[in-house]
Amino acid sequence: MLAYYKLPLAFDAQRMLTEVEALEQDRVWLSHPDYTVATVGDWAAIALISTDGDHTGPESLRYRGGAKSLPTQLLLKSPYLRQVTESFKTDIHRARLMNLKPGTVIREHRDYGAQRYSVERGYVRVHIPVRTHPLVHWKSSGVVVPMRAGEAWYTNVCQPHSVENRSTVNRVHLVLDMKVNEWFLSLLPERTWQDKLASVLVPTFEPAALTLKTAGTQTLLGARRVLGDMGLRWVRDRVREVVRKRTHAPHSH
Repeated sequence: MLAYYKLPLAFDAQRMLTEVEALEQDRVWLSHPDYTVATVGDWAAIALISTDGDHTGPESLRYRGGAKSLPTQLLLKSPYLRQVTESFKTDIHRARLMNLKPGTVIREHRDYGAQRYSVERGYVRVHIPVRTHPLVHWKSSGVVVPMRAGEAWYTNVCQPHSVENRSTVNRVHLVLDMKVNEWFLSLLPERTWQDKLASVLVPTFEPAALTLKTAGTQTLLGARRVLGDMGLRWVRDRVREVVRKRTHAPHSH
C-alpha cells in the first residue's frame, strides 16, 4: 500500500501564495482544534470547503460525516485557489489551509476515527504546499517526503506521520480530503492485485476490528477501577500500563 505519492498535477505556487497572503490580512487563521499532536497556538487553519460552508469558528475545521460540504466565502473570493480545488474531479468534502509556525512540530501520529484516510479506505488526503522551505520536513514513518511548492501529494495518514518546521517562515499547505473514484485512481501507479484485495478487505473488516478494540479498552478501564477499589494497586497499575499502550494514539485531525 502506498504511504505517499507525488500526483501528476502541478499548480502555480505564487498565485496560491498571493491569495493566501490576501486572506492573512483579514486575520482569518483559527487555532487548530486538535491539541494532542502540537502545542496550542503552533498550528492554525482556514476552512475553504467545510460543513455548510462555515469558516467562522474552530468547528468549521472539522468534518462531520454525512454533512453537506460547501465552499466558504474565503474560497469564493480566492479565484485561483478555487480553480485548484475544482481541478480535482471528485467529491472534496473538506479543504483547509494549514499553517505551522516557525520552530514548531506536529508530533508523529496516525489518524483515527472518521479521518482514517487511504486509497484502500475510499477517502484520501492530498497536500499541496503553498509556502514552504527546505527546512520544513513532512515525514512518513520517519522518511522525509520532498514536497515542493505547487506539487500535489497523496498521503496515507493511517501511516505514522509528522511535520517539523525548522525554518523561519510560516509553512502553509492546502490540504484536501476527497473521495476515491476512477479519476483519482488514474493518477496513481497501476494497482497490484494485493492493492485491489486490500480495497475490498479493509473497508469490510476494519470497522468491526476497531469497534472490538474500543470495547476491549473500555473493559480494561472498568477492570482497573474495580481493582483500585479492592486495594489491588499493583494489578491495577499493570492494567493501566496496558491501557496506556492501547490508547497512545492521537485523535484525528
